[in-house]
Amino acid sequence: MKQIIKIEIVMGISNLFSSLFGKAKETATEAKENLSEVAQQALEKANEAAEELKETVEEVAEKATQKLDEMGVTEKVNDYVEIAKEKASEAAGWVEEKAHQVKESIDNSLEKPKETLPESEKEA
Repeated sequence: MKQIIKIEIVMGISNLFSSLFGKAKETATEAKENLSEVAQQALEKANEAAEELKETVEEVAEKATQKLDEMGVTEKVNDYVEIAKEKASEAAGWVEEKAHQVKESIDNSLEKPKETLPESEKEA
């Protein structure tokens, strides 16, 4: 009789745990499904917002481009680029000329000491 009571107690506890874990598993599954649904909705809304933002940015860029063209900014920028190229070319020419002058000056400086030395020391 004691063994039957022990078995019934163990089976009762087992049923209790099965019931508790079964409900917990069911609740977890429902929560997972709800979370998945919320995540999917959030993703869809984010995609919609991104698409709207993309369209807005494209419209603004198009309007800005039109406005810049109306104002002649493109031509002005091209003019400034051409002027900058010319100035850079002039500066490069000036630098090259100065570099040649410095080289000549150094070459002349190296030759002058030999000219002022006595003949016996020039050969050394």
